[in-house]
Amino acid sequence: MKPKSIQKTRETRWNDTNTEMFLKICVEEVQIGNRPHSHFTEEGWKNILSKFATRTGLSYNHKQLKNRWDSLKKEFGIRAKLVEHQTGLGWDSIKRTVLASDDWKTEYLKWRNEGPKFLDMTEICFKDIVSSYVVSMTML
Repeated sequence: MKPKSIQKTRETRWNDTNTEMFLKICVEEVQIGNRPHSHFTEEGWKNILSKFATRTGLSYNHKQLKNRWDSLKKEFGIRAKLVEHQTGLGWDSIKRTVLASDDWKTEYLKWRNEGPKFLDMTEICFKDIVSSYVVSMTML
């Protein structure tokens, strides 16, 4: 079965199933060394595109997958900043939720009742490349 090409439509927005599969593939590529620094190698991206199409039946292009990678990396960085550097906030490692008082008014409290999804996989993908981002953001 040939993967169907993806156009921007309501039916093709990222969902948990596709995001989870994308992260599983990214973890595989990280673990075999196709992300030696902060970016995937050309071979890594080719593998990601191919594996994603094979496993989901969807043919997202490089830009769509890269945008999803960047979005997940940004979200991971925000969570890391909140947990590690923000006064008045904490992290409940058992519930995997942000701890905050009721007077905190920020969009990041979306994790107050339900923590970020796929935390284990995002840590494998981003923990060693987001730390410098988090540190630089706290110096602003």
